[in-house]
Amino acid sequence: MHSYASGEAYNLNVEQLTGVKMTERFKGWQVPDDYIAFYEPDPGFLFSENCIQAYKELAVHHGAELSFNNPIKDVQAYEDSVKVITEKEIFTSDKLIISAGSWKCFTGRTKRE
Repeated sequence: MHSYASGEAYNLNVEQLTGVKMTERFKGWQVPDDYIAFYEPDPGFLFSENCIQAYKELAVHHGAELSFNNPIKDVQAYEDSVKVITEKEIFTSDKLIISAGSWKCFTGRTKRE
C-alpha cells in the first residue's frame, strides 16, 4: 500500500486495481484475482546513463572515491570499517558501496573480523 500512498502524497494520478480489474482493462492479461496493482496513466521515463552519471557526480561531490576496471579480490568487514583489496590497490573506509554491474561476479570471500 506504500506505493499508492506515495503516489497520492505527490499528487500523482494513481489508481489501485485488483486482479479482476486488470484482466478486464488490459485485454490479453490474465492476472490472479487476489493481485493488486497501482496504475499511473501518465508515467515518465528516465535515461539510465544520465542517471548513473548524476549518481557518480553526486557521490564524488560528497567524498566518494570511484574505481573502474579494478576487480575485487577480497572484502574484509570489521566492526567499524571495511577493507577492499583489488588487483590495483587497497581501499579502507567506514562505508562501502560496490556496484559491479549486472554482468560482473564477485568471486572473493567476504570475511568478518
